[in-house]
Amino acid sequence: IMQEDWNDCVNNDISLRETASKAKTSERITNLILILHTMTISGHGIGVILANVDVTDNTTTELRFFTKIEVPFDINTQRTYRCILIIEFFFLMMWSWSSGAINSLLIILSKEIGFAAYSSAWYDMKSKDSRVLLFVILRSQKPLTLTAGKMMELSLQSFTSVMTRKSTINRIVFRMLPWCGIGSDGIIILISRLFWIITLGFIGFCHCLYFLTHLNAQNFFNLVDCLCSFLAHAKVITKLIAFWINQRKFVETLTLITDDWSDCAKNDIGMRIMTDKAKISDRITNIIFILHTVTIAAYCIGTIIADVDITDKIELPLINKLELPFSVNTQRMYRVVLIIEFIHMILTNWASGVINIIFLAMIVHVGGQMDVLQRWLAEFIPKEIENEQKSVVITINKIILKHQKIIQISDSIESLYTYIALLIFASNTILMCSLGFLIVTALGTDDVVEQMMKCLLFFMSTNLEAFIFCYAGEYLNSKSKEIGFATYNCAWYNLKSKDSRILLLIILRSQKQLTLTAGKIMDLTLESFTSIMNASGSYLSVLLAMQ
Repeated sequence: IMQEDWNDCVNNDISLRETASKAKTSERITNLILILHTMTISGHGIGVILANVDVTDNTTTELRFFTKIEVPFDINTQRTYRCILIIEFFFLMMWSWSSGAINSLLIILSKEIGFAAYSSAWYDMKSKDSRVLLFVILRSQKPLTLTAGKMMELSLQSFTSVMTRKSTINRIVFRMLPWCGIGSDGIIILISRLFWIITLGFIGFCHCLYFLTHLNAQNFFNLVDCLCSFLAHAKVITKLIAFWINQRKFVETLTLITDDWSDCAKNDIGMRIMTDKAKISDRITNIIFILHTVTIAAYCIGTIIADVDITDKIELPLINKLELPFSVNTQRMYRVVLIIEFIHMILTNWASGVINIIFLAMIVHVGGQMDVLQRWLAEFIPKEIENEQKSVVITINKIILKHQKIIQISDSIESLYTYIALLIFASNTILMCSLGFLIVTALGTDDVVEQMMKCLLFFMSTNLEAFIFCYAGEYLNSKSKEIGFATYNCAWYNLKSKDSRILLLIILRSQKQLTLTAGKIMDLTLESFTSIMNASGSYLSVLLAMQ
């Protein structure tokens, strides 16, 4: 068919010129793709080709190839090894060229056919003749496309849909969810949950053994340190179990967030607002991961670098105050225990950080949706809507649906995190009190620097965790109030009375602020955070008196 097209173009100078131009473009594309594939394969294999490998060397247990393959026969001569490398190189080159040739076969400009037919002088033709061109225009409305498995069209829009962000939550967090035991893949999720239950259960058991074997007044400082470590691990497993129980609610919330992003993609203002919120979420993610990593490194570094002789110690110093149910009688075994303990603490703190990041990202998302709603209300001018022949009722209905969706996501976050917040309130109050006791007691001792490095960042991260939950509740509360103010400040007085009553419902609903609670007992606000600090200070004075 293509050969026949070229034969037809020979009889027409314009057609021949256009087709020849397209042929030159096709040649350039073909050359570029083949050159790119050739350079890629050459860059991939040049290191292996130039490597000086001696196949007769008994210390070389595995020969290097371009790809990670296991050859089903022995290679015992240098010539055989080089022949295999050359064959593999040419095979990769031919395979890459074949792929490039297929990719450079087709460039489609089918929509331009319809535009060209419409732009022709069809109006100077007789009606019976112009009808023929109408069929060309109608057929061109359905563009020629390539599809991926008959499921989606291959276009630049498809490429951007792959690259464009569709959630406020960072992609790294999504990849870490299966490792936290959250997801839909049954086997991986089961293994992850068993890992956390077994490891954290074992560490809790070791904490209890230490507490029972050292329960006396002389070890009061170490017992408080053991309590801090135990509460930190117990808080993580409780967070994970709470998420496992409420996983369906979490998936529903993620679906609502994805729907919001799909809606914002149709509006430049909404997309710009949500993109800014996504950047804030990314910064929060990076800060929390860095803070948790630095905190654990500072907490563990003193014990790891200490020069300990296990033959000269009755009790080995571990990172946490643990009593192991087995004996550590070699230096290597002791170092292995320390490394495993350090890695597990990093993983545990990252898991805790993931739960906190998801919470903050959801709150930031709700705040972004409230900003979008306020922008809609600010631009709501009834007279202009009527001039544009749009229904005021439709616009108001869109505003109400957005407000209802914000309330729905807020309620989902509340049900998902309310008992986690209660746990954080209770445990962090005790933790801040205990860590404050360790810091104050360490002052004036010989190992004050080591204790300050160990406890100060731990105290700050614990304090910050309580603060961000309280600040998130305060942020949600204040943003929900602004919706009522924005509704009141819009041009509702230019509406008909039956339409303005609908906006009145939004104002009334906004009087009841969106709140986050700790176990349905108390609201999370900055006032709640000050109450935690006051309680921790009171308990700290009691501990110092008991010392």
